This record gives sequence, C-alpha cells and structure tokens, in this order.
Amino acid sequence: MKVKFLLIFILILLIRPSYSISQVKPKMVYLKGIIKNSNNSLPLVDVSAISRLDAVGFSHQIIPDTNGYFSISFPLNSIGYFRLGRNVLYLSPGDKINIFLDYNEPLNAKFKGSHAAENMYLRGTPVPPSGSFLNGGSAVRRTVSLTIDTIIKQGEVRKKLLLSAKVSENFKRLELARVKADIINSLLKIQLYYSYVYKIKADSLTSFSAECNKLIAPYLINYEAGLLNPEYLDLEVYQDAAFDIINKTDSTSKNALKIIDWANAVNLSGDIKRANDKTKIKDLQPEIYKIANLQYRSVLLKLTNDKLRFSKGDPAVNIHAEDLAGKKVSIKDYKGKIIIVDMWATWCAPCQPEIPHFEDLATNYKENPNIVFISLSIDNNKGLWKRKLVHKSTNALQWNSLGDLMSAYSDIGIPRTIIIDKDFNIVELNGLQPSSPEMKKYIETLLTY
Repeated sequence: MKVKFLLIFILILLIRPSYSISQVKPKMVYLKGIIKNSNNSLPLVDVSAISRLDAVGFSHQIIPDTNGYFSISFPLNSIGYFRLGRNVLYLSPGDKINIFLDYNEPLNAKFKGSHAAENMYLRGTPVPPSGSFLNGGSAVRRTVSLTIDTIIKQGEVRKKLLLSAKVSENFKRLELARVKADIINSLLKIQLYYSYVYKIKADSLTSFSAECNKLIAPYLINYEAGLLNPEYLDLEVYQDAAFDIINKTDSTSKNALKIIDWANAVNLSGDIKRANDKTKIKDLQPEIYKIANLQYRSVLLKLTNDKLRFSKGDPAVNIHAEDLAGKKVSIKDYKGKIIIVDMWATWCAPCQPEIPHFEDLATNYKENPNIVFISLSIDNNKGLWKRKLVHKSTNALQWNSLGDLMSAYSDIGIPRTIIIDKDFNIVELNGLQPSSPEMKKYIETLLTY
C-alpha cells in the first residue's frame, strides 16, 4: 500500500546517518567454505533497509570453484543481515566464519566461528517473497482459518527454537520481531496464495478477499502491536510488514516518522525504477529532497542518475544466459527481431499465472520470423528451474540468467516484461504483463515499424 508523503515534523527530526542495527568501525569480514548445488556464482545479498532502495541489490558475488569451495573477504561497518542462496546470514565487522551450504537444503547448513549459534538458528528463516510461513503455497490448507492456524503454529515453533538458542539477548529481540513480522507477512499473503492454489475465479475474488480480510484482521492487530520500531527495518520481512503497520498507527510519533520516511523513499525508488521516460525521471528528482534521511536521499539520487544513463530509447545491454540444453546464449543473438523477455522465478507466486499467457503469445507468433519470445528465469538454482519446466512443451525460448543479470536490468521486481526493438534499443524496461488484454495489440504495433 503506497504511503503518502508525510512532511509534518519530519524536517525537524534529528536524523542519524542510518537506521542500521549497530554502527561500528569498519572491519574486514572473512567467509570461506563450500556451497553445494549452486550455479557458477551466487550473490551475497544485503537485505538492510537501505539496500531496499538500491538498484543492484547485492554487495558481493561469490564464485565457488569446481568443488564448490569459496573464499571471500570484504569490509563491513555495521552488524546486519545478508542472504546467501536460501540462507540468511548474521554478520558483524571482523567476523571469521567457515560455512557449508546446500542450496537445495538450507536446513543442512553448518557454521563455525563468529556468530555460529546465530547463523545456525537462522537456517530455518522463512523466505518473505514466498509468503514466509506459507512457503510458496505449500502451507495453504483447506480453509483460510486452517491456514491461519498453521501460520500461527509455525510462528510458535520458531519462537520456541529462538528462546532455547544460545544467542545474545539483542539477537533474540530482533528475531522475535522477525517471527511476528513473518506471521504478519504470511497473513497478508494468504489471499494471493490461497487463490492461486485453489484457482479461485475472478468473479469470486472480491467476496473471497473481503472474507479473508475479516478473518486475518484480529491476528494482524495482535501481532502488529509493539512492532513500530525503525531498528527492525533491517529485517527483510519487516520491510514488507512495515507498510501495513504504519497505516494502522499514530503517524506523528518519532518512530513512525522514521519508518514513514523510509517507506516514502521505497515508494519513490519504485517510481524511479518503473519510469521509462527520461523526462518523467527528471520530474521525480524534486521528490527526492523531501526524504529526510540523507543516506536514503543519496541512494535515490544515484539511482536517478543511473536511470538517466539507461532507459527507454537507449541501446539495450546484452544479457548472457543458458538454455535448457546448457548452451550459452545471449539476447544480442536476436538483434534484428522484436525481443520480448519475460523475467520470472520458480519462487515468485505472481509470476506463475503469467507463464501460460506468455506461452500463448509465443505460440501465436511462432511462425513470425520478426519476433522472439524469451522466458528468462532468474533462479540461482538450475535444478529447480528445469524441474519446473519438465514435461512442458513450449514455443518460448527457456533461458536461465544464472543469477548474474546485468545491473542495468536488475532494478525492478518480477514478474517483468522487457521489450527490445529490431535495432536493439530499449522499448520498455517494465512493459505490459503477458496477461494484459492490450499486449497482443501492442505487439502488432511494434511489428508494423
């Protein structure tokens, strides 16, 4: 839910440099170990509050050797959370950690060294984009009420495990907030996943939505109580829950204003990322100076400058990928054709309904030599991607970006449509979804030029 800019009191707030968990002197972090069942590279994703605004979204790329061994070091100036594959890591300046990760089985991870106990607990951290405790829809039950019960029970299991772990009190405090935020995120995603699992028809969605909202409302009130704290913004799932929390609380408190400032920055970041036209991007620049936090403002200004360098009408940046047969491919191989790219992932629930529509488009134009449809998965794990496609005939090219998508294209979430013209220039960086009734007409227009 988009939060309107609230300027009252914000400009008189005393703004600190950032709202990170803990600011300390920068020191090197040393990570080494083995990663199984991954591709050639795996991003170490910074999931802090400020990273939500960034276009690239990760700080370091880990490249294991043929045996899966890796070693990496980098400076870190604050305690925080990172995502590596399907595991969450808790890191602080000066940490030295030996890691064993299995991309397919995050619970099999092992840690030795700094914060080993904290990282062992984090092995079971739910994935927010997959609906947290809903686990991509696998925890959806026969009724909404039973699904709610399942979510609450899973939250209690996480809480019990946390309270028994030999970790610091500060870590427990943060993780207790995460458990609540994961429950909130799960409740808010029930409608999406339940309707997908049980294929609720469009004409029934309105009444289903009303009933679902009625059932989850008292639980949201309960779990959102006491969670208005900007310190929790460095918890990835809290970032999603924060939008619901701030719309139900006193918006003039100091904590609320800090979270609202961050939420405004996130919304503005999204507007900048979605803007294709350079004039529209420039028009958004004055809004950046309404953001009180100077660090957020700096990131938004950089994002704006980057977008002005690469947007609609500019030459496309090549994307290297791999097809189902393991052959190296690139979109530049199709220069001279209209290129329609559908970006998706196996873990992305909103992506799944778009896949058959994209395939319908590819089938409709399969005899046309002037257009090509590329289904581009951004999954880090090729096995999951291939299993999703097994036994499925397709007219769209099936590619995997190997988790190494060029930063020029990595500034917007998925599902997402990229359109490139015959001269290999950007037509749309965030075009119509395949399911849009206007998509076919739009393609016909492109083909006439």
